[in-house]
Amino acid sequence: MAGYALGSTFASERTVPAAVGSKTQKMKLYLSDRINVDHQTYDSGECRRAVEVDCVTLDDHLSEVAAVGLMKIDIQGYDYEAIRGSRQLLGRSPHVGILG
Repeated sequence: MAGYALGSTFASERTVPAAVGSKTQKMKLYLSDRINVDHQTYDSGECRRAVEVDCVTLDDHLSEVAAVGLMKIDIQGYDYEAIRGSRQLLGRSPHVGILG
């Protein structure tokens, strides 16, 4: 069974250059100059450079996937928005484990 990830380096997974949220839309991503894993979806007042990125819901992006067994989410405080955009997928996945 092949894996699926929006940001992974494993050979069995497919990487998609997009943010994950509660709506499929364009959004601003505020970049960290210090650490490449500390980008934010909100303006924290730190004068971060912002770029526009594609944002997808997992419901939209994985609409062809019958169910998932595990979701690992670690997206700088935006986890709740990713879950909101996964309601249909989670409804099809009664035994899913979620790690945050």
